[in-house]
Amino acid sequence: MGADLSYRCLGNNQYELTLYFYFDCGSIIQDTPPVNPQISVSSVSCGQLFNINLAQDVAVSGNEVSVLCNTVSSNCNNGAYPVCSNIFIEIP
Repeated sequence: MGADLSYRCLGNNQYELTLYFYFDCGSIIQDTPPVNPQISVSSVSCGQLFNINLAQDVAVSGNEVSVLCNTVSSNCNNGAYPVCSNIFIEIP
Protein backbone atom coordinates (compact mmCIF):
# COMPACT_ATOMS: atom_id res chain seq x y z
CA MET A 1 0.00 0.00 0.00
CA GLY A 2 2.92 2.36 0.66
CA ALA A 3 6.26 3.02 2.33
CA ASP A 4 8.33 5.81 3.89
CA LEU A 5 12.13 5.80 4.11
CA SER A 6 14.03 8.25 6.30
CA TYR A 7 17.47 8.63 7.82
CA ARG A 8 19.02 10.36 10.81
CA CYS A 9 22.66 11.34 11.29
CA LEU A 10 24.05 9.88 14.53
CA GLY A 11 27.38 11.67 14.15
CA ASN A 12 30.81 10.24 13.42
CA ASN A 13 29.69 9.31 9.88
CA GLN A 14 27.00 6.94 11.27
CA TYR A 15 23.37 6.97 10.11
CA GLU A 16 20.15 5.32 11.20
CA LEU A 17 17.81 4.27 8.37
CA THR A 18 14.12 3.71 9.05
CA LEU A 19 11.59 2.14 6.68
CA TYR A 20 7.88 2.20 7.41
CA PHE A 21 5.94 -0.26 5.24
CA TYR A 22 2.17 0.24 5.24
CA PHE A 23 -0.35 -2.39 4.22
CA ASP A 24 -4.10 -2.98 4.41
CA CYS A 25 -5.08 -5.81 6.75
CA GLY A 26 -8.39 -6.32 4.94
CA SER A 27 -7.17 -6.25 1.36
CA ILE A 28 -8.38 -8.99 -0.98
CA ILE A 29 -4.84 -9.02 -2.34
CA GLN A 30 -2.81 -9.70 0.78
CA ASP A 31 0.05 -7.24 0.99
CA THR A 32 3.00 -8.76 2.77
CA PRO A 33 5.84 -6.67 4.11
CA PRO A 34 9.36 -7.52 3.00
CA VAL A 35 11.31 -9.76 5.38
CA ASN A 36 14.72 -8.10 5.01
CA PRO A 37 14.41 -5.32 2.42
CA GLN A 38 17.59 -4.31 0.67
CA ILE A 39 18.38 -0.69 -0.13
CA SER A 40 21.26 0.73 -2.14
CA VAL A 41 23.39 3.48 -0.60
CA SER A 42 25.63 5.67 -2.71
CA SER A 43 27.84 8.72 -2.29
CA VAL A 44 29.41 10.36 -5.32
CA SER A 45 31.69 12.56 -3.21
CA CYS A 46 33.01 9.61 -1.18
CA GLY A 47 33.05 7.14 -4.08
CA GLN A 48 30.81 4.67 -2.20
CA LEU A 49 28.12 2.32 -3.51
CA PHE A 50 26.85 -0.60 -1.42
CA ASN A 51 23.68 -2.44 -0.38
CA ILE A 52 22.25 -2.77 3.12
CA ASN A 53 19.70 -5.34 4.30
CA LEU A 54 17.38 -3.83 6.88
CA ALA A 55 16.14 -5.94 9.80
CA GLN A 56 12.62 -5.83 11.19
CA ASP A 57 12.21 -4.39 14.68
CA VAL A 58 9.59 -6.81 16.02
CA ALA A 59 9.13 -4.78 19.21
CA VAL A 60 7.30 -2.03 17.31
CA SER A 61 6.08 -3.83 14.17
CA GLY A 62 2.44 -4.49 13.41
CA ASN A 63 1.04 -1.34 15.01
CA GLU A 64 -2.23 0.01 13.71
CA VAL A 65 -1.72 3.48 12.31
CA SER A 66 -5.29 4.45 11.40
CA VAL A 67 -7.30 6.25 14.05
CA LEU A 68 -10.62 4.59 14.92
CA CYS A 69 -13.24 5.30 17.56
CA ASN A 70 -13.03 3.19 20.73
CA THR A 71 -16.39 1.56 19.92
CA VAL A 72 -15.28 -0.13 16.66
CA SER A 73 -12.65 -2.69 15.70
CA SER A 74 -10.45 -2.77 12.63
CA ASN A 75 -10.25 -5.66 10.20
CA CYS A 76 -6.82 -6.36 11.70
CA ASN A 77 -8.63 -7.26 14.94
CA ASN A 78 -11.59 -9.22 13.49
CA GLY A 79 -13.65 -6.05 13.02
CA ALA A 80 -15.27 -4.53 9.95
CA TYR A 81 -13.37 -1.28 9.49
CA PRO A 82 -10.38 -1.08 7.13
CA VAL A 83 -7.13 0.01 8.70
CA CYS A 84 -3.45 0.06 7.91
CA SER A 85 -0.70 -1.58 9.90
CA ASN A 86 2.96 -0.75 9.66
CA ILE A 87 6.18 -2.64 9.82
CA PHE A 88 9.02 -0.65 11.33
CA ILE A 89 12.44 -1.64 10.06
CA GLU A 90 15.69 0.07 10.94
CA ILE A 91 19.43 -0.40 11.08
CA PRO A 92 21.64 1.78 13.28
